[in-house]
Amino acid sequence: MGLHPNEITIAEVLKGVGYATAMTGKWHLGDNPIIVYTSDNGPWLNFGSHAGTSGKLRGGKFDVFEGGYRVPCVISWPNGIAPNTKIDQLVSTIDLLPTICAATGAKLPENKIDGVNVLDLLQNKPMPELEDRPFYYHKGDKLFGMRRGPWKYLAPSTFNAIHQPGEDGKLGVSTWAENHPEALYHLDTDLRELHNRLKDFPEKVTMMKDQMARFQQEQDIAGR
Repeated sequence: MGLHPNEITIAEVLKGVGYATAMTGKWHLGDNPIIVYTSDNGPWLNFGSHAGTSGKLRGGKFDVFEGGYRVPCVISWPNGIAPNTKIDQLVSTIDLLPTICAATGAKLPENKIDGVNVLDLLQNKPMPELEDRPFYYHKGDKLFGMRRGPWKYLAPSTFNAIHQPGEDGKLGVSTWAENHPEALYHLDTDLRELHNRLKDFPEKVTMMKDQMARFQQEQDIAGR
């Protein structure tokens, strides 16, 4: 009996992590290395059984829904992070650089970066400033969404609508650019992003659109 694609994937992940861990000595990384396991985006849903799953989240790779952005992250640092530490505040891969610099005593680059040092959070110290931190969703160099606290605003965009998932590595049937209207979601009560609250909170929408426009202008000027 053959293994399910998910079982094969897990086996390969464990093999890769085991190899990296075993090689820390050969690479002269000492006995207290920082190892980070994460992903750059959610599953490529077109490939169905070979794509992975975003669970209860809506969407996947190429989408601005949570399924395209929320990914697992496991960090091992024997003398720096206590076993079984779990965090549920918003953290991004852009935070890895300043956090690892803080952990290792390395200097940050002189040019401006968007990430923040979340070392305190990883070491079970409160960082209440993260609770109201803005987070931006983009496609290419254009912003299409913003999250602040539990609120998420999405500008009119397109998403990859899956009509029939692929199987055994073959592409399924999908609409690559199905329109999605302007929307406002409250993720604490609507994690699946199904209930548009745009008309219920017009002031919230205006505030988030204005902030997103200002940040877009900053990015365009900086050329980042």
